[in-house]
Amino acid sequence: MFALVVGLLRRSPTYRQAAPDVEVLLSLAAGAQVTYSDKTVALSQRARDLVSRVAIEAGVRRTVLSEGTFNAVEVGDLLASAGKNTRDKASRLRKKGDLLGLDVDGRVLYPVFQFDPTRAALREGVSTANQALNAAGDPWGVASWWLSPHGRLRGGRRPADLAIDGDTARLAALVAAAISQD
Repeated sequence: MFALVVGLLRRSPTYRQAAPDVEVLLSLAAGAQVTYSDKTVALSQRARDLVSRVAIEAGVRRTVLSEGTFNAVEVGDLLASAGKNTRDKASRLRKKGDLLGLDVDGRVLYPVFQFDPTRAALREGVSTANQALNAAGDPWGVASWWLSPHGRLRGGRRPADLAIDGDTARLAALVAAAISQD
């Protein structure tokens, strides 16, 4: 089916230039793992950005799911939310930018590194970092920042490891550095 649509676009003088972008978008919609390094395929900047973003999200998704997540009810229970609808607590914190929540197949999941179960609270520095990094506006980008090895940390350590260790001073320095790069 993709070949038919792309073939029709390539034959049209009006839509010929859009054919590679449409092929990428259709492949992504079908769940394909798409990477283009072939210089004969000239993708628009928009399509290259989309392919890059999908690749980042796929990598972060694997990492997040392998390390563990909570759903909204579990977050509400962990944070001792009062009231009937415990998922409201997670939603409010996510919308405010305090809590990183990721849409995974239509469900919002919250990476576990953000929570300190012994205190029944968010870990120190997590809320401030999530707000500064714009977790509400770019959750997958922020998740990538938290869960990727950082060049300023030794041994493949990640910002999430600093949060887990309670090293709020180094975490704040990494956040400040990330913000100054933008």
